[in-house]
Amino acid sequence: MRIDLVFPPFDYSVLMPELGIPLLAANLRRAGFAVRQADWNIEFVVNELGRLSSLARLVERFPAEPVDEWRAAAEDPARFLARFAGALGRLAAGTGRRAVSPRARDSRPGGSAADPFEAIRAVERRTQKSCHLRPHQLGEDWREALERLPDRLRNPRTASAAVLAGLARWGARDPDFRARLLRLLQHLHFAAASGRVEDVLAAADRPDPLLDPFYDARLRTLFAAGTPRIFGIAIWSPLQLAPALRLARLVRTIVPDVTVVAGGAWCTYAASRLGELPELFDRFDAVLPGEADATLAALAAALAAGRSGGGLPGVVDRSAARAGRVAPPVPRPLERIALPVYDGLPLASYPERKLVLRLSRGCYWGRCTICSHVLPGTNGRCASRKDARLSHGHLQRLAGHIRQVRRRHGVRHFTTADNLVPPGILRQLCDLRRTERLDFTWDSLARFDREYDLAFCRMLAAGGCRRLDLGLEVADDAELRRIRKGLRLETALRTLRNLQRAGVGVMVFVVDYPGLPPETLEQTLEWLADHRELVPAVSISRFHLACGTRAWRAPESLGLRPAAGGERDLNVFDQPYESPGALDERRFAAIVRRYADRLPLGGFAYGAPEPGA
Repeated sequence: MRIDLVFPPFDYSVLMPELGIPLLAANLRRAGFAVRQADWNIEFVVNELGRLSSLARLVERFPAEPVDEWRAAAEDPARFLARFAGALGRLAAGTGRRAVSPRARDSRPGGSAADPFEAIRAVERRTQKSCHLRPHQLGEDWREALERLPDRLRNPRTASAAVLAGLARWGARDPDFRARLLRLLQHLHFAAASGRVEDVLAAADRPDPLLDPFYDARLRTLFAAGTPRIFGIAIWSPLQLAPALRLARLVRTIVPDVTVVAGGAWCTYAASRLGELPELFDRFDAVLPGEADATLAALAAALAAGRSGGGLPGVVDRSAARAGRVAPPVPRPLERIALPVYDGLPLASYPERKLVLRLSRGCYWGRCTICSHVLPGTNGRCASRKDARLSHGHLQRLAGHIRQVRRRHGVRHFTTADNLVPPGILRQLCDLRRTERLDFTWDSLARFDREYDLAFCRMLAAGGCRRLDLGLEVADDAELRRIRKGLRLETALRTLRNLQRAGVGVMVFVVDYPGLPPETLEQTLEWLADHRELVPAVSISRFHLACGTRAWRAPESLGLRPAAGGERDLNVFDQPYESPGALDERRFAAIVRRYADRLPLGGFAYGAPEPGA
């Protein structure tokens, strides 16, 4: 039996291969199935949106506008992008759909004559300053590509030619310009008008001059070598949902008897909502929440034997969703899961040259009321304990895997796939590197903890650790107690000092959450600015109400109220809510902007250039 696994477009924030599909491929092959895997997200970003001839198909559909206005805008890259954003908004309006502005619902995506930068600000208030596009991903020089376009697209009297000339001028080989362009395309062209089911389905069914030729070419190539019995689509982000639904429909059109399944992080967080979303099962035969390595193998075995997969644990089809049988299965011990394989993935195309190591599960603390990454039910059953250790056999498998990845793919840096790695396992990783004489470096999520004394931090540095990402959230002991962080500010400061002395880099996370007084947010940023020598990078974000989390289960703990109609909103990582007195996005952005020169911001965009700047 043949199984195809695809990671669909379009989310530019993906830095490296996601672990899910490579892990599934390895375990399905071990079970005897033939598997092909592909990352069409990174291929779409690099090979489709990175080509001027592809963008020309979109530009040709822009509403007619004076050529001179486009030429004038092209004298400045920020003004050109603002006008481009406006054209995307007008194109959306002309095709009968509402243009989207991420969570800035009152902002007009096209901007206005008085403030043409509003579309850019609306996007950048909610996205990272960099979408991580790197020079090695720019395979085409757009200046040279402009000369290869058909004559009709280089006619100086047409607006399309002026737009393409502006793109070629500023995006020839400039990663920053192209990154900002990608953000605008993602949020103003590809994204659904809202997260509601109806808008996502409308976006999935809308013809697209960029996505449709890409899918057509990839499916023809993939199926030329044989059609699959199962076609699996991994959905990591809500931004991939409409393209995934479109892909599912196209696949079924070409191969009517294929079983189309969806899995990934989005499916796990959406599990409790599946009974309220019957429309999804018009596209997917089943959704597989949680870790699906054993589930998908069991489904494949059932289909190979001529049986239906209905009723299998972890296989949520239409009837299971209606009956509320949506709980993810209990995952197998890590020692019993095959380590990932990466054949078929274009590793040289990703922004960062690193892969994922899985050392533990969940979060051993798991009590923070504002956390959007931990599902208490699953975490309570499956999370590794703080005193967890890996077996000798599993450590030896990891050593072999690290050597193999270095030999086959030339990768020597890894990141962990865990919410929080126990200190004892980090110690084991360092010991493994030393005793096996392995040449690799790594970074990880971690927790401010008294165990991070100077000796431990020096051991981490000697063991290949280059950076730890640590959640501070707020620099106030009373607030830390209120959100059940289990942390005191003095512990955080001592940990930062020890890591600095040991030579380990740090990223510190800060969250503006419901109930946090604005002056305490400013106090937190001031505290970080005062200790800037200890903090090489800071990520500042807004609180997200994710389905299944502690805040979602007990919203009163943060004084918030889920908005009416949220059960039909498919953005399961950022559900709408009401919170009296919470900072609006503009005021939040204004506070952060005041610290832009004093803090090494690595995870927040503090706005487009002011008009005329």
